[in-house]
Amino acid sequence: MDTSWPSLSFPASWSNASGMVCNRIVASNVRLNRFDELKLGAQERVREQKVGEAVAVVVTNQRIVAYGVLSGWVEMDRTANETVQSISAEDYGALIVTDLRMLNFNGETGLWAEQKRRVSR
Repeated sequence: MDTSWPSLSFPASWSNASGMVCNRIVASNVRLNRFDELKLGAQERVREQKVGEAVAVVVTNQRIVAYGVLSGWVEMDRTANETVQSISAEDYGALIVTDLRMLNFNGETGLWAEQKRRVSR
């Protein structure tokens, strides 16, 4: 196993010492020796997540956010009534398929690519 890969952890909505709920996700990036925090909005809730070797994807009720070991957190807005059908995260890449589009994320460059899906009749 290559020990240069990051360790990603997602303690979304955990309680701190004073009992307050903290709406955040923390990525532990071992390769770059740092922690990267993603703050969630007041009404934002995590729906799904997938973690790969050097990339992770978090889908909330408001957005899709990916984390790359070299790029950090990068977000993409969700469209109204968009339903996530599948998520995969492997090596430096992530693929999200929804009923409306396919998205891929490159964790090295931090770039998203988007392809609209055709509606069959």
